[in-house]
Amino acid sequence: MTDNLKSALEKFQQVQEREKALGVWESCGSSFKIQKKQNAVGVLLIHGFGSSPYEMKGLGDHLFQAGNNVYSVRLSGHATNLEDFAKSGSESWLISAEEAYEIIIGVSSRIFIIGQSLGAGISLILGSKVKPGGIVSLACILNFMDRKIKFTSIAVIRKLFPYVTIKVDDDDKGYVYDRRPTTAISELLKVRDSLIKNLPDLRSPLLLIQAEDDPVIHPKSAEIIFSQTGSKVKEILKLKEGGHRLTLLQKPNRDTLFNKIVSFLEEQSDRNQDPH
Repeated sequence: MTDNLKSALEKFQQVQEREKALGVWESCGSSFKIQKKQNAVGVLLIHGFGSSPYEMKGLGDHLFQAGNNVYSVRLSGHATNLEDFAKSGSESWLISAEEAYEIIIGVSSRIFIIGQSLGAGISLILGSKVKPGGIVSLACILNFMDRKIKFTSIAVIRKLFPYVTIKVDDDDKGYVYDRRPTTAISELLKVRDSLIKNLPDLRSPLLLIQAEDDPVIHPKSAEIIFSQTGSKVKEILKLKEGGHRLTLLQKPNRDTLFNKIVSFLEEQSDRNQDPH
């Protein structure tokens, strides 16, 4: 075992111990899968708002089978309890992603970041700072379909309406919150604002994926991000159908999407073989 691998595993064990102490829901904790070959390409997966690494599992398995190291991070305040969620926010979510990035980079030749929704926003913010080999943004937060969300930035509104109830499908029960603290929603808007500020500094190759029928994010958001980012290599993939949580598409559309992501990673890895 190399020193880098030993260090990465020790750091991840600390993450697991911390999550156990927090009472993270079963199958919703951070996960770390490492290839037997040394210095494989690494992929950091970041889940969406109020969700958990559960929604990234299918993509993570696909990427690992394609030969990549895969770290699926649990963002602070997620998959524990609503009190934790209400106390978490934009800074702690970014810290969670940064910690995961530092763990996987130690055992990988090159790093890519893939995020869903809130996770996509964090991916782009983090990417503007660490300059990964590429970023895949799935249904990134920007312009919300629900315009009332902006009112959560008002303190008196958060006090009068501390929680918003969310309809949760049977398949999602036990993996996502069925209520969202309005304090956390206001922090979601802070991530969006930080994202807009950091887009010009983003230089990494970028693949933006957005469904036309997304009920949460306006489909024009992808074009806005595309136009404002500083990346020279960038692409938009528009799906006619897919909803918001694109990682949970049904087969065969899911396999088509996952294969597209793998192709993007391989193309960018071939384009520039320099480490990190």
